[in-house]
Amino acid sequence: MPQSLNTVQLSVQGMTCANCALSVERFLVRQGLEQVRVSFADADVSFLLPAGRDLEPIIDGIEHIGYHVVSEAEQGSKGWSATQKKLLFSAALTTPLLLAMVFHQSLLQNPWLQFGLCVPVFLLGLKHFGLSGWNSVRSGIPNMDVLIVLGSSAAFFYSAAGLIAA
Repeated sequence: MPQSLNTVQLSVQGMTCANCALSVERFLVRQGLEQVRVSFADADVSFLLPAGRDLEPIIDGIEHIGYHVVSEAEQGSKGWSATQKKLLFSAALTTPLLLAMVFHQSLLQNPWLQFGLCVPVFLLGLKHFGLSGWNSVRSGIPNMDVLIVLGSSAAFFYSAAGLIAA
């Protein structure tokens, strides 16, 4: 007797490139799911789930590899998403650094002030991109977040060494 299949559609945040989508797709295929379709541009994931199979372990698995499955409650909620809050926080701390290039005020030219403004932004970005990058490396499919972490870390530590050496 053929097994009944249910179509499942999920909204998955954190997929920023084709490799992100590929890692989610490979995870779902390894779980034995059929007709898996993943679009990082639309943040959509769909697949056929056999009747009687629990969806929670699949959602937990997607979360474990570094992506966030948006619940129905989150989809309906209005307000700022976590990513938007991170962007606003980073923009608020980065704006004085940009202004220092235009307005040559002595306070804005202080390298220790600039370092103090950039550390929280760097750490927030490291947490945001680093988690996804690390999980993608662990799953065997490195994504763009790995390059972002490597590039921003190299720039940060080079600048920090220059500040300390000066």
